[in-house]
Amino acid sequence: MSDLQERTINGLYQLKQRNAAWHSLRAAAEVGILQALSDGQKSATELAKSLSLDLASVQRLMPVLVQTEMVDQFGEDFALTTLARLVPAQFLDFGESYFRQLVHHLKTGAIADNGLWEEELASREWTMTPAALNALKGLDVGRTRKGLRVLEVGCGSAVFGVAFAHRDPESKVTLLDTASQLARAKETVDSVGVGDRIEWCECDPLTELDSLQFENDFDLIVLTNLVHQLNVMQQEAIYMKLRELLVKNGELAIVDAFPGHEKGDVNAAVYQLEVGLRSEGQLCDAQRIEYSLKASGFLQVQFAWLPCEPHLYGLMLATR
Repeated sequence: MSDLQERTINGLYQLKQRNAAWHSLRAAAEVGILQALSDGQKSATELAKSLSLDLASVQRLMPVLVQTEMVDQFGEDFALTTLARLVPAQFLDFGESYFRQLVHHLKTGAIADNGLWEEELASREWTMTPAALNALKGLDVGRTRKGLRVLEVGCGSAVFGVAFAHRDPESKVTLLDTASQLARAKETVDSVGVGDRIEWCECDPLTELDSLQFENDFDLIVLTNLVHQLNVMQQEAIYMKLRELLVKNGELAIVDAFPGHEKGDVNAAVYQLEVGLRSEGQLCDAQRIEYSLKASGFLQVQFAWLPCEPHLYGLMLATR
């Protein structure tokens, strides 16, 4: 048998394995197996009995679930992995509620609205911690950029702002977002203990930013994971407003998902599909963002990839 034939057979079976794993996870979530394991490890017999399932079928399912990143096996018992415990219960359908609308989306371009897009984005924010730390390293925060007055727009849980305040105790960080998001940010601030370096601004960055006034201008403004959720007109309106809030030679830093990193091609493709299916946004093309920033009055614009998983995030830095 030739190498080509062997690779073809291997590819076919890998595809079958991925498909089986996906459907097994969906089924396990739908019948309650994953939820039951969140209460503690259980055997296949205990799962079948407590959930009124067919024991032989459950016994065949569990080894497939173990091949995913969601379930571990310890003797006769099964338990959720650390990764599985980080997935909120309402998202254990793994996108089935909106991906089932993909065919309609392909035919019409219609947005799939299951009412959970913003909530799901919020649940993923913790995955941006490596990107935030690498961005701070790239900006040389605490050394060449030190003691700055910083504004984080659309802060969410304030992953970036809190990391900035922690890395540079001389900085003063203002967190801007809606009331519900600021409540999440406060939990992060309290957990890290940087409350003395944080100021708060309740404002919807999409609808109320234009009328916002501050007594002092900022040295650095950060947009984290927000730009790709906006259309071009919304983006440029925000750029122009934020430029007004910067001191002379102040900087705007955009930390967001960009396509084009060779190690992140698959992640970018999937995320682009999801963003298009569930919102009016699109992943940030670096050249187009640079053009929009310069059209909005910014001068020097630089871009760099952030060297961390999922190799999806980049840093765009523009000078007023």
